[in-house]
This record gives sequence, C-alpha cells and structure tokens, in this order.
Amino acid sequence: MGPCDGIIAIELGDFQTAPGAGAILGDFGANVIKVEDPVHGDTFRGLYSWSEQRVQTGGRHIGFETSNRSKIGVTLNLRHKKGKEIFYKLIVKAGIFYTNYREKILRELVTNYKTLSKTCSP
Repeated sequence: MGPCDGIIAIELGDFQTAPGAGAILGDFGANVIKVEDPVHGDTFRGLYSWSEQRVQTGGRHIGFETSNRSKIGVTLNLRHKKGKEIFYKLIVKAGIFYTNYREKILRELVTNYKTLSKTCSP
C-alpha cells in the first residue's frame, strides 16, 4: 500500500528525468504506463554501449532498468491517428500525465496541454 495506490500515471518521456519521476510514482503505488515510440523507444535504452560496466546480463542497461522499474510499457506511434486515439483513451483514465519533452515536440505530436485538456476531458 502506498499514497498513490489506484492512480494511473502516463509517462511520455525519455532518458532520465521523466522516467525517474515515474519510478518514484511506481514506488508509491501508482500504476505507471510508459509510452514509447515503436521505432526509436527511449533514448536511454540504447546508451549501454558507452559503458560496458553498466550492462547487465543480456545487454540490459542498469540505468534504464532502474529509472523504468515497476512500469507497464507500451509503444504507440503518436504521429498516426490510431496511436493518438489510444493515447487519448489512456489519458482520460489517468490521474497524472507527465513528460520531459519540449513544448515544440508536444505540439507536433498533439500531446500538449492545450490539446489534451480539450480532447481528453472526461
């Protein structure tokens, strides 16, 4: 049991800041859903090659694994209609949405606050 039990949190971010926040939300009991691009995924996922001592058995990066613990991962192409539709359905169910993407990228993906507050109102 934790202070965030029953809360759904949607993460749209990569590398460390957003995923690190999501790891803490998960530690507090939130159901965290990490949304990644189906082609590129999280940038941090592929950075293990620069430091072999941080690579676990099977090629898994300990930094990535640490900041993405306790999450459900989904891949959605937010540049396509179907990906956006699924994303918006997730947002409607969520109590928390967080990202570390810049506003320009969020506008391009139609996932900025202005759009989500209009499109995803329950």
